[in-house]
Formats: sequence, structure tokens, C-alpha cells
Amino acid sequence: MAVNVQIELDKFTDIDHALRQFKKKTASSGLWHELKRHEEYLPPSVRKRNKSAKARQKIRKAQKKREQYEAKFENVKRRQDDPLRGVIANDH
Repeated sequence: MAVNVQIELDKFTDIDHALRQFKKKTASSGLWHELKRHEEYLPPSVRKRNKSAKARQKIRKAQKKREQYEAKFENVKRRQDDPLRGVIANDH
């Protein structure tokens, strides 16, 4: 993957600003991700194992989020008089 990142500088540009620009452009181009991926060789079996572990982690995170969301509305009852609107009424 060939990435060409250029930062144009003039004599008044601060070096810190130029470095921040460079970091943003390299991050958005995916250069750091690609370099990290090529740091060492991973056999296909390890790549598959990592991929499935990441998928399991994503599923667990979604389940946890869903449980937290449902816990918020555990004590909330829906009105029986108007089922079409689905208005939520508190149990006071």
C-alpha cells in the first residue's frame, strides 16, 4: 500500500502544528494501521482466531449495552388504554 502524505510548510509554520497535521493525515490514510499489521507475520490460523475473538467481544459488548438499556425501563409500564401510541407512563 503506497501512501503519499504531504504537508506544505511555509517559513512561519510552527513545527508542532506541522507534526499534528502529519499525524492526522497519516491516521486518516490508514498508514499506522497498515504498519502495525505488517510488524510481524501472523499465520492464517492466528488471524482467524483473532478475528473470531474480536467478533465475540463485539457481541458481548452489544449484549451488555442492551441489558443496561433494558434495565433502565424495567420499572416503567406502558399504558393499557392506548396501545397504538405506545406512550410510556411511570409507575407512581
